[in-house]
Order: sequence, then C-alpha cells, then structure tokens
Amino acid sequence: MKYGLLLGLVLLCACSDSKTFVNFDHQLWQQDKMACQGIRSKLAVDFENIRRELLGYSQQDIIDVLGKPDIQLLSERTQKFYVYFIETGSQCKGDTGNSKAKTVSVRFNAMGLASEIIYAQGKPL
Repeated sequence: MKYGLLLGLVLLCACSDSKTFVNFDHQLWQQDKMACQGIRSKLAVDFENIRRELLGYSQQDIIDVLGKPDIQLLSERTQKFYVYFIETGSQCKGDTGNSKAKTVSVRFNAMGLASEIIYAQGKPL
C-alpha cells in the first residue's frame, strides 16, 4: 500500500505539465487586455522567446498562458484563430475591427492544437 501511494505520487508529478515559462510573465500579459496599458509591447521580446514552444498547445493551454483572446476568428475550414493585440491602437477606443495595431495570431488546426503563431498589423485576413 505504501509503495502504491508513492508510485501514484511519482506518476502524478511526472505527468503534470506546467504551462508557465521562466522568462515570460503571463500574469502581466493577461492583465493588459487589448494591449491598452502598453504592457504587452514591453513583453514582446519575452513572448518571441516562447512563441515556438506554444506550438502544439491546446486552446485551453493557450488561454492558460495568454488569457482570453482579444478576438476569436473562425475560418471556413474549421480552423480557429486567437488574436492578441501587442501594441496600443484604435482598439483601445472601441474600434477593434479596424485597428492596425500589431497583433499576434494563434491558429488552431481541426484537432484544436496551435499549428501556427504569426505577427500581423491588425486583425489577420
């Protein structure tokens, strides 16, 4: 019984997957909704350092790291995009659809996994 409990604890610890990064303050990123406080632009270099590591993450994992997206888009091929503004712009005055502020878009495949993370000016097409 004692060994079974120990084995279970070891397996639980080995299987837990922390979605935090040492050099990226995800809490600050999440606090800066629509990038209107200018915090995300200061975290841009740190974000770039983890960007490729986010590939393969599920939609919920991305939300755990980056927070709820500023914009969600659906393509005709059942692909979903999460868009996050990374600089201030007209979205801070309620003009989200026409903002030309820099964004980062996470594209999810049909399996719901992040397959591409790209930068754009404004909302991706």
